[in-house]
Amino acid sequence: MTSRERLKTLFREKQCREPVVCLHTWGRYPFDVLGVPHLWDHGIGETFTEVYLDFRLRFPCDWLHIREGNAWKCLPPVPPDSVPRQSPASPDEIDAWIERNFDGQTFTVDQVVAAGMYDHIGALADRAGDEVMIFPNQGAPGSGFPWLSWEEQLLLIQQSPDLVQYYVRADDDRFLARVRAAAQLGADGYIFSEGYCGACDLISPRLFEQVFLEPKREFYRSVREAGQLGIGYFLGGIEPYLDAINGMGIDGLLIEEGKKTFTLDPVAIRRKLDPSVVLFGNVDSYLLLTGPPSAIRDEVRRQAEARAFGPFVQANGSPLCPGTPPEHIDAFLAAAYTDGA
Repeated sequence: MTSRERLKTLFREKQCREPVVCLHTWGRYPFDVLGVPHLWDHGIGETFTEVYLDFRLRFPCDWLHIREGNAWKCLPPVPPDSVPRQSPASPDEIDAWIERNFDGQTFTVDQVVAAGMYDHIGALADRAGDEVMIFPNQGAPGSGFPWLSWEEQLLLIQQSPDLVQYYVRADDDRFLARVRAAAQLGADGYIFSEGYCGACDLISPRLFEQVFLEPKREFYRSVREAGQLGIGYFLGGIEPYLDAINGMGIDGLLIEEGKKTFTLDPVAIRRKLDPSVVLFGNVDSYLLLTGPPSAIRDEVRRQAEARAFGPFVQANGSPLCPGTPPEHIDAFLAAAYTDGA
């Protein structure tokens, strides 16, 4: 089976006789290891094509996990006087800000395509689309108010949850043009980094469900209607939030590795996750940085137990760390395709 066939089979049939393996490569690592770090900040969509093709040639896995281009930087900046100086007090204020903010306007699909943000998706689809599925990744709409401080945002959701929910819906709606543009150019799905102010667990499970469940259910339904698989990269200690996540209708779930305040065991999460959702593993990217290869192989074998409880992809939990030795990534891939079977 090709990489495309393996991953597509897992999403469609919720099982695959062969291991499915993906690398979390949204970050700078592909650019650094290939000697083109300057493109991370200054490249536009089309200049990314060779980076992702060359990286996959060196580290073959079952998808292309890519970033958006920087074409939006060529658009006029947000006028300083259009940025609110305080928290919104009404839906009208939210609507007015979205209308004034050039990067927040509801662009049409044609305008998004013309901006060049996803030029590399079309090129990648033409050159590798028969072999591998393509997934751009971006921060989820509605994850926070870009003009407010972290503290102001946390206060706002406690004091005005209905207003925050209104913003989530409005931001979700305007973002769908990007999803449809990516689909038009050849993407197979879209990955959304989800979490209010940076992580789901910054607010209570009850408040998370109250504010986000219905808008995100509507959003992921619209993503599917656009012909895309909707994958959520839900950040933070998400186990107490799984009931809400299960109700959102996502096609796939990416999770972080454990942090100081929480542990995320993919075997335990796979047991609790809706069987229709494909779970991506969370081998620690710091482990990939430090090794040794024997420890990487042991963790791959441990996480492979999740396959017994539902559809599972071997993956690392966060972007590859700068300076990760290529031989450590080789050890991960070799173990995931053999020992992780």
